[in-house]
Amino acid sequence: LQCSLCEQGSYGPSLGSSSCESCAPGWTTLRRGAESLDECFACMPGSFLQEGMAECEQCPAGRQAGFHGHTICHDCAFLTWSGKGKSECDVDILVIGLCVLWCGLLAAGTALLWFSLTYRCPIADLTFSRNDDPTTAKDETDIHVLQLTTRHWLLDFRHRIPVHFTGTGNKFMDGHRKKFYAQVLSSGSLLIVDKWGEPLKQPLETSLGMLRIKPITALGIVGPFKWMPSSALSAILFAVCTVPIIALNGSVYFSDEAGFLRYSRLHAWHFSVLAIFSIIVAICGIELQLYFFARHGPLQKLHT
Repeated sequence: LQCSLCEQGSYGPSLGSSSCESCAPGWTTLRRGAESLDECFACMPGSFLQEGMAECEQCPAGRQAGFHGHTICHDCAFLTWSGKGKSECDVDILVIGLCVLWCGLLAAGTALLWFSLTYRCPIADLTFSRNDDPTTAKDETDIHVLQLTTRHWLLDFRHRIPVHFTGTGNKFMDGHRKKFYAQVLSSGSLLIVDKWGEPLKQPLETSLGMLRIKPITALGIVGPFKWMPSSALSAILFAVCTVPIIALNGSVYFSDEAGFLRYSRLHAWHFSVLAIFSIIVAICGIELQLYFFARHGPLQKLHT
């Protein structure tokens, strides 16, 4: 009979052994034919020894092995990354920046949509004044000009916009059923008329309350740009936010053939937490802004 050398990763415990002993998990030998346990050594941090293999391998990018003798590499935590063969993961500034951008886009889309669906604009002053322009009113009558504490964000349409008032303290104005119509005069003022575009017959005055528009109507006429309503802009932003979830299938990868590798795992629940946080921030931001303008008035009164 001919003696055989022990395979790499095992050793012969004594002379005349009939079998070879394997090194401990995560340990191997430098050569075949190791003669004692002393020749076994543990894989270095950043590497691992897979079961059934004889040589240590480096951990792939995005995984780490922090101690000697690992049999597997562990995934990096959320928003961290590691290069190939690393023993620890570092904070991934690039992916954090992308997450912040993603949250910002989602928050902006939510804020625009929420502002339209719950449209209300604090009133600074509603007054009537003598009008001498025969093209807008007949026989020199009073017109009602509504000054607001902030921009109304209504698109500059030429047709009349149905509106109603709440909290004005005027029983002839308050209520969803009491419809008025508004025409845009400037970014901070509106002309209040009846449904035929004629001046109101009854003089009305107030410096309290809110101007409101029905959600369905507001979706098409409220927006930060004259050429696009908030609903359309929100749809675009929401579509952009769905790209990393669908296209990247829950993970974000950045690679460079020169050896610079990044891998940051973004699970569905990560996106869910970020989405909930962004939506709450957006809604609270809109509500706080409206509360500030309704309670304290404008920083600089609009007269245009």
